[in-house]
Amino acid sequence: MSDEKYITMEEILSMIDEKYDYAIDDEVRVLLQKSTLAESYKHLLTNKNVLRYFEYYAKSQGFMDYEYDKCIDTIGGTKSKKYNIQDVEKVLNTEDAKNRIDKIAKTKTLQGINGLVPRPLFNEYVRKLNDDKTELELLTGYTEKQIQLFSVPDDILDEEMRNLKQKITELINELKDVEDELKARGLIE
Repeated sequence: MSDEKYITMEEILSMIDEKYDYAIDDEVRVLLQKSTLAESYKHLLTNKNVLRYFEYYAKSQGFMDYEYDKCIDTIGGTKSKKYNIQDVEKVLNTEDAKNRIDKIAKTKTLQGINGLVPRPLFNEYVRKLNDDKTELELLTGYTEKQIQLFSVPDDILDEEMRNLKQKITELINELKDVEDELKARGLIE
């Protein structure tokens, strides 16, 4: 057997976390362990993300996306599959993978003192750091309201934003109706 090293998907996810400083702060790790966050927040990427990057890489090398094992050496069966670490690093170091990971990091995390913090935990993280009642905005660069919103799931924020936009549209229409009525009466030009 050769000197090649093979790693599990969990080890790949941990390697990515370390490379991107995701949840490396001790406080963040404790919060993650105690939290009831979805599994998708335990690491920066999910298994599906990594496998998708393998598929994109296979396509870029002239293979069908499901043939990534022709570009990335693997051993073991479905549940016990391990991946050649050098091949994995080659995929993760492509510009495409880096750009995709950066995009996920920007939407899924905020910068903490010692690395990236999952957005849903940011409020708790700041509270933990803020035991001396230092001004939150000075500590983080975010207002109290922004920090509270970071822990709200995106779909709820999207719904709230749609509702506010609808109210604004209704108010604009109401204002236009009032202006039209005043013009019709000759009270304004």
